[in-house]
Amino acid sequence: VYVTNTSAIRLRRSFYSDSSWDGNFFYFQNSEAERASSDGFSINGTGNFVTIDNCFACTNNGNGINILSDQNSSVNITNPNVRDNVGHGILIDANNINNCSIVNPAVGGNSRGSSGTNHGIVIGSNANNVYITGGKIGGNTDELSGTGTQGYGIQINGGTHNNIRIIGTNVTGNATNSSEGITQSISSGTGNSIQFNAGSTT
Repeated sequence: VYVTNTSAIRLRRSFYSDSSWDGNFFYFQNSEAERASSDGFSINGTGNFVTIDNCFACTNNGNGINILSDQNSSVNITNPNVRDNVGHGILIDANNINNCSIVNPAVGGNSRGSSGTNHGIVIGSNANNVYITGGKIGGNTDELSGTGTQGYGIQINGGTHNNIRIIGTNVTGNATNSSEGITQSISSGTGNSIQFNAGSTT
């Protein structure tokens, strides 16, 4: 399935697959999910590869991008523009995902209307194999400057994870604690590395 140069505005969910999806490929490129009453991108199911490239997921009343619990494939999110959503910017809540890469994100001004409640990127308590690098996760909606409404740039839920790698991103300008942009409590697991992130001593 190829979705290219497409704008989906004022729907319940702009782009959606449910738990029964078992295909090979989803390619989203240069597409816009805006002002949905729920999530912008809501991706579930057990298909093989999901690519979200140069996409806009902003001003939605849920999360900007939501990778749900049944998704176990390889998900690659490149250059996402995720701002001004009521929920989290990006929620990775997949229990058995084999690869989730988020590269050069622009994520700010989420948790609109409830400063500090929601976050830029959230890794769920049962998610493993997540890689985040580059970009800016913090600041206001318009320019990703100053201090925005997201609680943390990145929140990792749960104490046991494997292969969570967050390297070289900028998590300055978040609301909950302006001196620390990443919150986590990992106490067990292997292959976890959080390094070289501006705005974080984690």
